[in-house]
Amino acid sequence: MSLAGLVRYLAEVERHWFQRCWAAGDQPQLYCTDAEPDLDFDGAEPANASEGLLTWEKECNSSRRSLPGRPRRGRRESLAGPRGLAGWILVHIIGEYARRNGHADLLRQTIDGSVGG
Repeated sequence: MSLAGLVRYLAEVERHWFQRCWAAGDQPQLYCTDAEPDLDFDGAEPANASEGLLTWEKECNSSRRSLPGRPRRGRRESLAGPRGLAGWILVHIIGEYARRNGHADLLRQTIDGSVGG
């Protein structure tokens, strides 16, 4: 696990939930493949961290643009209703970011030994 891998993972999360599920697009995954489903983490190299960060920022911008005024055609629409779908995705995204922030905190603790903060 690395910070670069966490950023790449979150770029995948943004694309999946906002572009593929909410907007019902057919964008391919950014890093992962069927043969290598963990390539977002496994393929993260410190030398390419800035590329991962730029990709994550691009996906975040696309995600934020996809919500206002977009038709609600997501795959979970039948479960949550059109209005509930956006809320469900946003709550799920908050949970994803909370977990990854916890992982980043664990990485920091291994470096400097401090806890909490």
